[in-house]
Amino acid sequence: MTDFLTPSIVGNPTVKSLVSKCMSMTPKPGRFKTDVNRLLVVRYDSDSIATMVVKPSIFFILQGFSHSEFALNQKITPPQSFLVIGPQLPMVARIKASKDNPLVVLVLHLDFQLLQALSVMISSNPKQDYYPGSWVTNGRMDVTMNQLLINLLDCQAKTDTSFEQTPSEILALYSYVLSQPQGTILRKLSAPPLLGLINSINWANDRYNEQMSVAELAKVADMSLTSYHRHFKSVTTLSPLQYLKTVKLLEARRLMLFYGKTAAHAAQYVGYESPSQFNREYKRFFTMPPHKEVSYTLYHNRPIYQPLSLTHRF
Repeated sequence: MTDFLTPSIVGNPTVKSLVSKCMSMTPKPGRFKTDVNRLLVVRYDSDSIATMVVKPSIFFILQGFSHSEFALNQKITPPQSFLVIGPQLPMVARIKASKDNPLVVLVLHLDFQLLQALSVMISSNPKQDYYPGSWVTNGRMDVTMNQLLINLLDCQAKTDTSFEQTPSEILALYSYVLSQPQGTILRKLSAPPLLGLINSINWANDRYNEQMSVAELAKVADMSLTSYHRHFKSVTTLSPLQYLKTVKLLEARRLMLFYGKTAAHAAQYVGYESPSQFNREYKRFFTMPPHKEVSYTLYHNRPIYQPLSLTHRF
């Protein structure tokens, strides 16, 4: 891990400026919207375990340390590293933080239409065109990336309702990430046939509390059933049915943690007809029954689990 922590990066005034700017935006632990669409700043002041479904995103770990698991994939993210998450995936993050050294993260939820347009415009470097073996990959931040993030936080034009109206600061950051080796997975996922798969995963997450078949998902992706199963497993490491079950459980947990819903209400909302089945599957996944696991989590890190009026989930 020491190669991530070179003195030229950690001691750089650009890095210090970015961390200071984000700390001023987070007066306490929690998740905070910025003025930039799709960009959040997150702060943890203590060790914690965060479990959630994460949309396609880039996590810029400015300060602090986390160890994240995405099904069969594990990624260590020390300070001044970034984590590219291509598909929408369940994540368990083990966070190391304290009041003296809080975890500070900028989270940019990705716009695949923007990625697709930029990928066509930006030529690929053969030396960088590689597949790292996972649709989740991490890399080391550099001074340029830190400066691009500062520019993005400072930009006055926040709208990005169309490509033509997207601020140059956002385009510059996307373009720089696409030029890195880690940008290869974003190029691949923003082009056919995998873009269809990404669209079907997003479609399923928007309808997690409805009954749906894998055949319906394959139709949304415009793939044959056999091809869909193969691509789905390669991208998420889960079968479609395993994925949908995981999403339901994590969404039920979110309702209980953030909005105080009972286990019975949360189970019904996400589509479980049997409370006992929900309790069994929840305990198998989280190792504790719903009410005990939620009480334990809130006791150890309540500030993080306050309801926010976000246009997207984190």
